[in-house]
Formats: sequence, structure tokens, C-alpha cells
Amino acid sequence: MGALAPLTFSPILQAATKLPGNRSGGFYAMQFGEFKLTALSDGIQHLPLEKLLTHTSPDYVRWALKQESIPTPVPVSTNSFLLETGSRRVLIDTGAGSLLKDDIGHLVSSLRSSGYTPEQVSDVVITHMHVDHVGGLVNSGAMSFPNAQLHISRTEYEHWLDPAKRAVAVESQQETFTKSPEMIAPYKQAGRLQLAESGDTLMPGVTLISRPGHTPGSLEIKVESRGQTIMFLGDMLHSEQVQFSDPSIAFTYDENESAAVASRRAVFAEAAKNGYWIAFAHVSFPGIGHIRPRGDSYVWIPVTYGVDV
Repeated sequence: MGALAPLTFSPILQAATKLPGNRSGGFYAMQFGEFKLTALSDGIQHLPLEKLLTHTSPDYVRWALKQESIPTPVPVSTNSFLLETGSRRVLIDTGAGSLLKDDIGHLVSSLRSSGYTPEQVSDVVITHMHVDHVGGLVNSGAMSFPNAQLHISRTEYEHWLDPAKRAVAVESQQETFTKSPEMIAPYKQAGRLQLAESGDTLMPGVTLISRPGHTPGSLEIKVESRGQTIMFLGDMLHSEQVQFSDPSIAFTYDENESAAVASRRAVFAEAAKNGYWIAFAHVSFPGIGHIRPRGDSYVWIPVTYGVDV
């Protein structure tokens, strides 16, 4: 295996060891401490971000996108992550499955290309219950990951299965209230659903942390191994071209925009101060990198592909 050199602008940033075969078939593999981490592409959603980002103006968003030659609608990655600990294989989010009509729903294909089968997944952790994170749980009514325990925030689960909340939900929320419980139902019926609380330890080195805002029960999955730390942050960010430079910019689908901004600021400050790796569902694949501060904003430093070995 070759080693990626540490990023030179800060001595606290942590380097990764790249594994063979990491550029093909919608996956990217790297060694993380004692664990193997594989980013898995579920595909692309095309989003009119100038209409969806809030606390800003459409003209500013168009300008920011133009600076990086990004078209609109913006092709936004949808990423999941597989963590192999030796005894367990933990999948973080499952993509959209067949619930969205876009170039999306490719998670299982990417998983197989990376050398794993759905049957080998021992745990699935859902950062939150929007359909592009839970849609891949089920295929034709059956569990896509038949041997896996499913872990979801109790707060998140109770919110989206509450009939009273569904009755007053706006139209954009109705699909999550309708479809997401259907995706979870086979795991619940099989006795494979486990509801998590903030601070729960899924296994040694893997902690689930509440990060409310985008949804009431959004989770951060913090993984620590051999002195390295990575924070899996789900939908804490939707536009790398806009929200790194201004973390106060929110997203239409944030359930509580002020809480989402507060969570993002807290996590960004922690990651930048300590040189942690961070991983996002909707940053350009593979969605893994570091951030460094620049005044009140941040600069995104994506993991380097390097040369194939």
C-alpha cells in the first residue's frame, strides 16, 4: 500500500493510507487507523441550489457557483460510507434506492464493486430519515441488508412516525413521513431495529452524537482509531461552493435552520481545531477531507486520490 503525504498547511491534519482499487466502480477506499473505510457512491442529484439555499440570495449562489464553473441545477453527490472494523462492517446511510428519479440509487452496485456484498453488512447507521438516506434499506419489499442491525436516533424515529406531526407537515416533508417508515418496517418486524440515544457507543471507537437542525434527530457518527478521528456528518452541508465560505447559509429542507447553522458551526470549529477528518453525504465524491479556518469561513481540503497502487 502507498501512503498519502500529510497535508502540509497544518501539522495537526491527519494523513490516510490509500488502498488498492479505490478509483473504480463508485467507491474510494482508505485505511483509517485500524479500520478500513470505503466511500460508496449512490449517484447524483441535480438540485437548483440557488432556489434551495437560504439566508442568502439566488444571485450570490449563482455567482459562487460560477466561480468554480459549476452548472445549475448542480450535480450533487450522494455518498454512503462503509467502515470495516475486523469483526463488523458498518454502513452509514443507504442512499435513495428507487425512491428518487435521478441518476441515483447505485449504492448496492458500488458496494459490490468495492468487494463486499449486502449480506456482509452487520450494521446500518442512519444519520437521518430523509428518503435519500433510507431508500436503499429495502429492495422490492425485502431488506437489502438482511443480516444487519439498523440503528436510528430515537428522536428521529419518533418524529417521523408521529401521526400528529405528519398531519401538520408541509408538502415537502410528506414524502419522508410516508416513505421512510416503509423502508424501516421490515427491519423492525425482524427485530433488527435499535433506537439510539446521543452518546451511545455502537462499538469501541464509534460514538453516535445528536446534531439537530437538518432534522430533529440528525446524528453525527464519530469514529476514533489509533489517534485519528473522523466525523460522519450526513446532511450538515449541501453546497461545498457556498456553505464552507459562509456556514450561516442554510437549506430549505433544514427542519430548524438556526439549529442547523449552530450544529454546523460547532462541528466545523471542532474539526478545524483538531485536524479531524470529516465526511459528508453531499460533498463531491468521495466526500471525505479536512477543513481549515479562514477568518469566519472555512476552506475544504478533499482527500487526495494520488496515484493508483
